[in-house]
Amino acid sequence: MDLLIHLPPEIETKLREQAIAEAKSPEELALAALVERLIDGADASGEIQADSWLEAFRAFTAASPNGSVDADVTRDSIYEGRGG
Repeated sequence: MDLLIHLPPEIETKLREQAIAEAKSPEELALAALVERLIDGADASGEIQADSWLEAFRAFTAASPNGSVDADVTRDSIYEGRGG
């Protein structure tokens, strides 16, 4: 099936930039986005399936820094000075 889509200029620019970054044609990238949305990640209502969400969440957390925070969050430090 051939499909003609009129994109706003800012979307077209982002599509072209991302296609270049991924060494793909804009058409290939647009098709991959549609497949991901319509087949891989979302059900008929457009809501993402739990397993797809979990996979995306795990990928996000794996790519994120550990977020090491220098904070004392023990029970004693939280309630310090509030009775005994």
